[in-house]
Amino acid sequence: MYGVRLLGLPFDCGDLDICKFFVGLDIVDCLLVHKNGCFTDEAFVVFPSAMQGEFALHRNR
Repeated sequence: MYGVRLLGLPFDCGDLDICKFFVGLDIVDCLLVHKNGCFTDEAFVVFPSAMQGEFALHRNR
């Protein structure tokens, strides 16, 4: 498994938005980081392989 950290996400971003962004890649898990009940603009996405994780990194912006 390979994890990717996402930073600077819009504050109204959700799991579905992340799945749409990574369409075509297999997402194992997605964790949106919250602090005191508020989304912090950070998320972690887990992919099944390093190759898929590398493809995800090339989708910057």
